[in-house]
Amino acid sequence: SSSSTAGGAEAADAMDTDAAAPAAAPAADANGGPAAAAAGLEMAPELVDKLSKLRDILSGKTPIGLNLEFLYHNNKADLQILKNIKGAVDARVSVAHSATILANALMHAGTSIDTFLRDNLEWLSRATNWAKFSATAGLGVIHRGQLQQGKALMAPYLPREGHSGSPYSEGGALYALGLITANHGGATQPFLTEGLRASSNPIIQHGACLGLGERH
Repeated sequence: SSSSTAGGAEAADAMDTDAAAPAAAPAADANGGPAAAAAGLEMAPELVDKLSKLRDILSGKTPIGLNLEFLYHNNKADLQILKNIKGAVDARVSVAHSATILANALMHAGTSIDTFLRDNLEWLSRATNWAKFSATAGLGVIHRGQLQQGKALMAPYLPREGHSGSPYSEGGALYALGLITANHGGATQPFLTEGLRASSNPIIQHGACLGLGERH
């Protein structure tokens, strides 16, 4: 009987070995699909291209680009209205001066068209203190959505080492950078955070905080 028991044990071991054989099949990938299928996805350029396009759509990159293009080509803002307002407003009255600058920002929001400001730099320079902060921040409204070029566009106004500019202009520029990259500012967050930490000026800190807030 002991020999039959041993034989039964050997048979059981053989059955266990046979039963375990299917486990040697190719391992599944992280998503539960066959390894071969996963390898196929990595090797198919057309699938990689489609996934890249899908990622751009879901992240907002493609819609933002299309929106920028649409607003630029369909801009109907009348610059003559702004010129008439500018001519009728006394630049020494800061409230009226600031209102004209903000009107321009709203009329050209998201279009990347800052012609009025470029053509009136001397008049624009009359803005002082918080009016200068708002005027600089207005550039962020105009250039909103320029995710790749936003920092370069604001570079002349942003704080930089070895340069002492107006804190109102620098604070407004940090706010503008946040407006430009609103909800998609992952790349600019370190810069805004550093601007907040590196300065002890409350005006610059104010602009950096507003810019960080726009990112979210």
